[in-house]
Amino acid sequence: MSATPDIPLPDTRAVPQPPAPLLEGTEPKPQERPVDNLLLAEIVELGLGESPAVTTWRNLMAETDLAFFRSETSQRLRMEGRAQGLALGVLLLLAQTGLHVPDEARDRITDCDDMDILTRWLLHAPTASCVDELFDEQRPTL
Repeated sequence: MSATPDIPLPDTRAVPQPPAPLLEGTEPKPQERPVDNLLLAEIVELGLGESPAVTTWRNLMAETDLAFFRSETSQRLRMEGRAQGLALGVLLLLAQTGLHVPDEARDRITDCDDMDILTRWLLHAPTASCVDELFDEQRPTL
């Protein structure tokens, strides 16, 4: 009973294909295929709900072009990108005004993900006389 019979196993990587007549006229046009894949990816993420597998799925999808996705992961990634862009804008404006940005301040700017704070810093960066002034929450908004 413990001996494994010498039976060839099927190739589990092969995907069975339905008979050709069933597929006639159903092949999506090339321009439709990306949308179909995007919708399918959305459905997969929604189906995973809050299970542990959703984290793996989101990590895999983070390496994919998510421009057309509407999922939570897509929205989060877009917001992270926007925050990074605003942080870069703040740093560029500070550099343009000739202010020295210490590493601690640079980290504070690049680690911030609050769009309102980053926007306030971006608006104040051109007129700040020092980096600490940028972080002054008492400074009136422009």
